Amino acid sequence: MTKNKTSTRFASETQEQRIAKKFEGNVQLNSGAGKFSKGDVIIPDIGM
Repeated sequence: MTKNKTSTRFASETQEQRIAKKFEGNVQLNSGAGKFSKGDVIIPDIGM
């Protein structure tokens, strides 16, 4: 995590961690950079 609290990367990482915790998911490492798993947060199926 970046230490620069005014950067968009800091805000994005903070938001991803908060959402992952709220929905019991995991933060996807290197999201958007690879060919697969483009999402930022991986959330288990909720079984509707």
